[in-house]
Amino acid sequence: MFAAVRLYGKLIVPALHKSLSEIVRRHEVLRTTFRMINDRPVQVIAPDTGIQLSITDLSKLPVETQDREIEGLICVGIGKFF
Repeated sequence: MFAAVRLYGKLIVPALHKSLSEIVRRHEVLRTTFRMINDRPVQVIAPDTGIQLSITDLSKLPVETQDREIEGLICVGIGKFF
């Protein structure tokens, strides 16, 4: 499931990264995929290797352009999974 979140105020990137990494570490379901082995689905839990956080600063763009740019980034991000 994908979601976009609009953050307001000063973003402390290291704190955001640490928080998201901890959530992924604690919850195996966020690291779980299913693979077909011998024609049967098998649950595979990836090791906790941390997360990569990609930050794109759009604050210098006009507000009306920011929303279009965000929508484009979301579509590109979702496309990586499908």
